[in-house]
Amino acid sequence: PLLGIISVPELDSSVAQQAALVRQSRDTVSTAQSTLRLQQATYARVHTLVLHGILSNQEDDATLAAVESAQSNLQAMENAEKGAEAALAREQSLADFEQVRSPIDGTITARNVEVGNLVSASGAAQGPAAVSPVLTGGPPTGGAQGGELFDVVDLGSLEVFVSVPEQDALFVQTGQPVDLTFSE
Repeated sequence: PLLGIISVPELDSSVAQQAALVRQSRDTVSTAQSTLRLQQATYARVHTLVLHGILSNQEDDATLAAVESAQSNLQAMENAEKGAEAALAREQSLADFEQVRSPIDGTITARNVEVGNLVSASGAAQGPAAVSPVLTGGPPTGGAQGGELFDVVDLGSLEVFVSVPEQDALFVQTGQPVDLTFSE
C-alpha cells in the first residue's frame, strides 16, 4: 500500500526532459527512415538509367553511396533512440522511489514524518520539529534522527521472542499453544 509521496521536482523535470528526448529521437528515426526510402528510390531510378547507358557509373556509385549513408544514419538514429529510452527508464525507476510503499498490508502505528518535512536520500526526515523542538513543543521526528518514516505492523499475526530457561527448553515444542501474561 502507498504510505506517502515524496516530492522531487528536479527528478520529475528530469523524467519529463528524458521523455521529450525519446519523442525527439523517435521523430529523428522517422525522418531518417524517410530519407533512406527516398535515397533507395533515387538509386533504383539512377541504376535503371545506368543499365541503359543513359547515366554514368559514377552517378550510380554516388547514389549507392547516398543509400549506404542513409542506412548508417538510420542505424545511428535508432541507437540514439535506444539510448534515450534507456535514460528515460533509469530516470523513471528513480522516480518510482518517490512513492513510499509498505511491503505488507497492515496498520500504521507510527508516523515519524510530517507533510513538508525534507526527506534525504538516506531516508532521514528533517522539518520544523527537527530544527526547533521548542517551537513545536515536541521532540524531533524519528526520521530526523535517521529512523523510519513509518512503522507498519501486521496485526493478523504476532511473533514473540521470549527467553526460556535452559532447564525448561526441553519442554518447548514448535506449534505449542502459549499463554502470555504482561505486568502492564
